[in-house]
Amino acid sequence: MIRIVGKRGKGSFESQLDEAAKGKEFVQIDCTSGNKDEVMRGLSPFYLGPVECYDGLKSETFERAWQCAKVYPWMENADGYPSEEYFAWRDMMWAKKGFERKIDIRFPVGKGNARKCEYAWWKENGTSGTPS
Repeated sequence: MIRIVGKRGKGSFESQLDEAAKGKEFVQIDCTSGNKDEVMRGLSPFYLGPVECYDGLKSETFERAWQCAKVYPWMENADGYPSEEYFAWRDMMWAKKGFERKIDIRFPVGKGNARKCEYAWWKENGTSGTPS
């Protein structure tokens, strides 16, 4: 069984396991970007990649693909879908901030807005889903 939990925030590793996972055996793997073990650090979203995205877009790391897929309230149209502003922002992030660059984009709209994401927009098999 694999569970992904953070190292900080809500207390110990064990306190972050949900009820279904408690009592099961786990191997705790630190796959954060700060791990000294190069193999385990390589599993961090900051280093995992490259990632083939959609519309010919490719991200050097999973972290950047994830951050640039997020849609924020001010980027939605009246129907709750990404607006033209979102796609302009996404394209600017991918082109100017450079998915080819090795620098991670952890808070693309500022740290204060990090938890304001409505959903992530992604295409599967060439089509986009409905926001949920």
